[in-house]
Amino acid sequence: MHDGGTQCHVDNCTKHIVSDGKCASHGGGRQCRYENCTNSVISRGLCILHGGGRKCRYEGCQKHIASGGLCRSHGGGRRCNMDGCNSSAQSRGLCYVHGGGGRCQQLHCTSSAKKGGFCIAHGGGHRCSVTNCKSSAVSGDLCRAHGGGRRCNIIGCKSSAKTGGFCIAHGGGKRCSVEGCKSSAQRIGLCKAHGGGRKCTEASCNNSAVSRGKCIAHGGGKRCALEGCKTTARKGGFCFAHGNRFKKRDGVESPNPTTFDSLKEERMFSRPRLPSISEILRSDRKVCGSVWHEHLPPLRRNRHETFDGSKSVEGLWDLQKATGRERMESVYGYACNGRRRDDDRQLEMEGQARSSLRMLISAVLCN
Repeated sequence: MHDGGTQCHVDNCTKHIVSDGKCASHGGGRQCRYENCTNSVISRGLCILHGGGRKCRYEGCQKHIASGGLCRSHGGGRRCNMDGCNSSAQSRGLCYVHGGGGRCQQLHCTSSAKKGGFCIAHGGGHRCSVTNCKSSAVSGDLCRAHGGGRRCNIIGCKSSAKTGGFCIAHGGGKRCSVEGCKSSAQRIGLCKAHGGGRKCTEASCNNSAVSRGKCIAHGGGKRCALEGCKTTARKGGFCFAHGNRFKKRDGVESPNPTTFDSLKEERMFSRPRLPSISEILRSDRKVCGSVWHEHLPPLRRNRHETFDGSKSVEGLWDLQKATGRERMESVYGYACNGRRRDDDRQLEMEGQARSSLRMLISAVLCN
């Protein structure tokens, strides 16, 4: 048993010779008859990978048995010693989650080691074969994002399949344990809305963490791409306030440019301020008491009506749409011809405010 001559001739291997001075792991014994396969035969001239050995007796399962006629996934082999855990034991009577098996070689990392002695997060295991992709390969040398692993059973859906053969959107994976809730479970059997998932690390905050351990209110998630804006970013990289203006309306693109320079310029030059009622009254003509309405310039309720009221109002919409700019031209002599500028917008808004105020005061005094 301890005779050095019976040990595998491969350096640092302590397993026993099967044939040709090698153990089964290093090519001793019969080899699989599958083309270019050097694994040891288990049964029928094939290795486990190519169909040798007995299959799990669980209906539809093609895995090999571990013990009791079942594979590890269906109860075969040793179980974890932790109370309530039914996972397969790896070493020391524990599963991977509870400390069994090798640990990652990265300092202070306690995750299970994969190929190369590191966990998946630190580069262990197989990597996706797509250029510049560092995700872990699931099957076929591809990660889930690039087509590896099983796909959802719904026709036309290319998402990764979870438990039950469907993706999360189509009902796959664990569901929230709250009665009547069909959302996907995140942690402790609950969805995010019912307390599952990670919590914000901010003191006294019970919201779900989005990124960097923070909820949206405390800085989690992406921020708006506009410089100086700390609002949460939506589709397109901007928040609602800085993004909706660039959407196409009825196939016509917004006249506002979408460049960063234009956004910065807009923030540098604020929108015209609407004057207050007191400012309007102070700058208006001097009037006294009940003769206010006598000093008011006549009000045109639409652009087709003259100042003497010889034409009637054409519609409710025109009634609401007071022509403020034209009234300001009449009262103060402003010229608003040509391209609209910031002073034109200010003038129009002041005129609209004056028109609304005059209509209100006239209605009160005349009644």
